[in-house]
This record gives sequence, structure tokens and C-alpha cells, in this order.
Amino acid sequence: SAQLRGPAGSPAEAVSRVVVGVLGVIAIRRDEDMIALPVLAHFGEQDAMIPLAARRGAALAWEYYFDFGGGRPPWTSGMSQATGIQALARATRRLGETVYLETARRALPLFEQAPPLGVRQSTSAGARYLIYSYAPGLHVVNAAVQTLVGLFDYAEFTGETTARELFRAGLQAWCYRRSLKLSGFATN
Repeated sequence: SAQLRGPAGSPAEAVSRVVVGVLGVIAIRRDEDMIALPVLAHFGEQDAMIPLAARRGAALAWEYYFDFGGGRPPWTSGMSQATGIQALARATRRLGETVYLETARRALPLFEQAPPLGVRQSTSAGARYLIYSYAPGLHVVNAAVQTLVGLFDYAEFTGETTARELFRAGLQAWCYRRSLKLSGFATN
């Protein structure tokens, strides 16, 4: 079989930037096929995430560098972004390393930016956070819920006002869309 080679002679050719801490894999492009390899056990998930972040406007983001569902690279996902900041906040809390929280904080503005740069779709009721930055018309229930869970956990771990406001805007849009009243939901 053909040997994969990276720019510095490493065995990886064109490593796609994926949320390693969330997926637990590294995606490698070989010819036109994507190959998922488990992350090596001696790498901390959070340590692998930080150098993979790319700049998208005012935010750091974990981008995808392959075509998917009609989207062209680079693109990102509100679900993976929220789960990524959730993982980094937990790592900060558990390990006491502030670099993880600093990275997560720099990624939070993606939820304030409109697509295709960001994942925020403002509505009269709040905000929807997109599963794919290239598909503002696509709304996937489990992705919306996981995005809200990630934002909530990050806000709870950090106590940051911006994160709470982003979560609240998403929750309000979710409830409005489902014709639910916010009474009974903790929103402060």
C-alpha cells in the first residue's frame, strides 16, 4: 500500500482538523477517501485539540476540510464547537490548566457570528446554532440539543455571562419553535 507522507515526512498526509477531543479520531485524507484513526492514547484529547483550531473571524474554530452534504471546506459545526468548548472547560476544571479555558473562551464568539463564518442564526425568539455553517436551512434536533448542552455546561463550569446569554438565546429559540413556554425552565 502507498505510504502516507506529511509536509515534514510524517506518516500523515493532509490531516483534517477535527474535534479530536470529541470524536477521539484523527481523519486523514488518502487519495479521495477519509480514514479515521484512533487518537494515540498518550496524547491528551484537550492537548490535541488546541493546535487544530483555526481562526474564523473573531473566533477560534475546529474546521472540517472535506466536502460533506453539499458543503465545501472549510466549514464548521455548532454541535462540534459546543462539545469542544465543553471538553476544554472540563479539562480546565479537572487538570487546572488555564490554557484549555483560554482556548475555549476564544472559540465562543463563533456562536455570535452569522454563517457561513459562524453558526448563529438569529431569530425573533433568540438564536439557532447550526449543525453545518454552510447549511443555514438545515435544523437537526439532536445537534441543537447537544449544542445547548455544550453551551450550558461551559457556562456552568465557567460562570461566564456571555456563555449564559448564548445558551439562553438558544434555549428561547428552541422553546419558541416547539411552542413551549419558558416557565419551568431555569433561564437565569
